[in-house]
Amino acid sequence: MYSSSLALWSTFACVCFGLPSGTTPWTRTLRRDASDPSDLSWIKDWASVGDSFSTGVGAGKRMEGCGDPLCSRYDAGFPSIINADDNLAGDHTFTNLACTGATVDVVNGQVTALKDGSQDFVTITAGINDAFFADILDHCVFGWTADHGMGNSPCSDQLSKSQSVVDSADFHSKLDTLISSAKAKLKSDGHIYYIGYAQVFGQDSNQCDSVTWSMPYNYGNSQYLTQDRRAKLNALTKSTNKALSDAASRAGASVTFVDYDKYVPLVQGRFCEDKHPETNGNRAGLLFYEWYTDDNVLPTRDDVAKAFSPPLLMTETLALNDTFDAAIGDYVLRAIAANATLGQSLTIAKPPIPNLLQVNATLDQIAHGYAVRPIPDGFNKIFHPRPNAHQLVADLVVYNIQANYARKLGQEPGPEVVDGDTCPAPPPLAPTPAPQSDPDATEICGTWYKVLFDHFEIYGAHFDEAEFSSDGEKLKHELEGCGEVTKWSFKTLTNDPNGFQWFASGNLPIGTKACVGRAVVSAGLEDEERW
Repeated sequence: MYSSSLALWSTFACVCFGLPSGTTPWTRTLRRDASDPSDLSWIKDWASVGDSFSTGVGAGKRMEGCGDPLCSRYDAGFPSIINADDNLAGDHTFTNLACTGATVDVVNGQVTALKDGSQDFVTITAGINDAFFADILDHCVFGWTADHGMGNSPCSDQLSKSQSVVDSADFHSKLDTLISSAKAKLKSDGHIYYIGYAQVFGQDSNQCDSVTWSMPYNYGNSQYLTQDRRAKLNALTKSTNKALSDAASRAGASVTFVDYDKYVPLVQGRFCEDKHPETNGNRAGLLFYEWYTDDNVLPTRDDVAKAFSPPLLMTETLALNDTFDAAIGDYVLRAIAANATLGQSLTIAKPPIPNLLQVNATLDQIAHGYAVRPIPDGFNKIFHPRPNAHQLVADLVVYNIQANYARKLGQEPGPEVVDGDTCPAPPPLAPTPAPQSDPDATEICGTWYKVLFDHFEIYGAHFDEAEFSSDGEKLKHELEGCGEVTKWSFKTLTNDPNGFQWFASGNLPIGTKACVGRAVVSAGLEDEERW
């Protein structure tokens, strides 16, 4: 038993210190134990290919490495989280070729940039853009273009069109070709982890039936988030995931489909969840970006969330042709062209005539097809995973890597468990062993805890009632900064064989393991010498 803690073109011509575009060398020296499945120091080369769900668009800060700005890669996307996982200790090379807007064929082009037989593992996300992701959001949710004489088909027609793509033999064949291409890049015992997508709407109640996120200039044809519509949008995601999962199965034992969608409804992480009236883009536990989502502010309670009001501010944004961002901007330009008064009612942050020089476009960006488009503020990341969702995906990928390694060692893989790290700094070289009574967790920096996706358990030493209070309320208060704490329990311990003096447990929204660590530190455990 053990535990684990959207089109661009494949590559760009740029020089990255003698390495292929998007390639980064990493060096870390931690423990090495060939018999420990959680020790992944054997990994020397790995790569990430895919669409915006791999670039992490909107999550964290946009990266500025070679090729990163061109592809809108962000540092809180799951590939970056995986690469920073302490289990990948030692010298290794990470090649990130994912680009926002990529279709399956484009991702296949990314794969060709990798050397044959070179990778220990490869992560892939691809498929949703083939099903016209941006068009679905336009026709069924936001209505960036009006339906009046502009040839914009109704939502049901768009969903049928997208479904026909997902069901087509051509789409399945493209998936098989992509996976086959990626397999050729693996070492003899390498592995592919194909990550699926998530259903982003709760569909168990009618509380969203009167909610519309349509653009203000399109209220005469507003799209409402009815229960039936939400169910149909989710159904398309499910069928897309099935196509991806089936392709992974056809490819054989060296390919694993990673399904994080199964956890999302369990923790109320979707839009229109029954317990969370819309719209609250900053509520604790929300796993995807809404219009106003801001990861840099504290979570907002549902009862104080501001009323939904679509922004009239449009920012002239540099966007690559044929990408998600560009599609949104093109929709807005079409709407302005069809409505003489619309351009006057919208506030454009830059002069209305697109000008590459006004946004400091580089020659490389111009050469690769960038143009300036007015994009509504906050739209470039909507419906994409937030950092907590990327953390969940990263944890699942790492778990599957470790599970596969355990099988290779002749061991039985443990359950899907996520471990946390309470250290504000990098972990020590030789962490203290975890309590022997529970082999499914690890101890880091003296305070030991584990997070089983939404359930947490924390043990600590040097109990200080002045700081914790007898019922642990200070710790609970800090944990509430991570989200709603339920099933809270706190008790002091006597004669614990591991020397711990208190124990706390409860449930939190999914994807909060790093936040748990920060909360423990904020509650009074920042002095390592006291542990």
